[in-house]
This record gives sequence, structure tokens and C-alpha cells, in this order.
Amino acid sequence: MNAKLVLALAMGLAAMAVASVIVHAFGLPSARIEIAAILVVWACLSLDTTRAAMCSYAAGYLFDVMGGAPTGLYAFVAMLTFVVCRVVVVVVDVRGPVGFAALCFFIDSIHQLIAHGLIAFFAGRTGPQPAHAALVALPATALFTALAAAAMHPLFQRLDRAFDREESSALLR
Repeated sequence: MNAKLVLALAMGLAAMAVASVIVHAFGLPSARIEIAAILVVWACLSLDTTRAAMCSYAAGYLFDVMGGAPTGLYAFVAMLTFVVCRVVVVVVDVRGPVGFAALCFFIDSIHQLIAHGLIAFFAGRTGPQPAHAALVALPATALFTALAAAAMHPLFQRLDRAFDREESSALLR
């Protein structure tokens, strides 16, 4: 793993901790801020395919661990979301925090639908059905994720610029 990927994941882990405190402080039990989806979008925009896939898996795994029950669901969902995002990024040109936030809104909606679909599929008729409140909270969660993406965009830009400068100076040597 390279340093850019490790720093992005560390930044994502810190953002997940802050996001969980914000959601708890505002008393929003169903809605959440999906930092993992933001990391997947950033990885698809900034990294090559292999590193973006590693970042997506690690972001999903961190989301599982931060959720308190590392079941592997969100690591798998992050990888599926990575595939969708990689296709979307080929078609859409994203520049600036507003475009990044809009893309995160869309990708997070897909991310949540995949997760709830998998939960419903594997729960079957005998297991517990996915919480209706979580599906009702989908727009709010996607909106909070988009707002967090807009706030994190300058940090991602700074990270990209720092490592782009480092790579270009290494090429000149």
C-alpha cells in the first residue's frame, strides 16, 4: 500500500468517528453519514483500479468494524459500489466540491440500496426483515453523506496535490 492510500483511510477513519458522534448528538437514530461511500467515490476518481479496489474494501471493512459487528457485509457492499462507481466515473466528469457531493449522493443511494437488498435477500422470509426506517432514512442519509463529501473535498484535494507533487518531483530526478 502506498502512503496516499493509508492517509486517505486514516482520514476516513477519523471522519467515521466524527460522523458517528454528530449523528448521535443530533439524535438521528436511522440516518447516518456514510464515510465509506465517500472514500469509494474518491478512490474511483483519484486512484488506479487496484488501489481504488483496495481502498474500497478497506473502507467497507472499517465501516463494519466501526458499526460494532464486523460481518463483512459492508466490505462486500463497498466492493459492489466500487464497480458501480467505476462505471459511473467513466461517464461523468466531476470537478469541485458540488460535483463531488452530487456524485456521493448518487453513489451512496446505490450503496444503501445494495446493502438493504442483500440483507433482505439473505434474511429471507424466516429472518428479520430490513428495517423500514432505514429505507425511509435513505434520502436523509444520502444528503448527510453529500454534505460530508463537500466538507471533505478540500482535504482530498490537498492529499491529491501533495502526492502529485511528490510523484512529479520523483520523475524529474
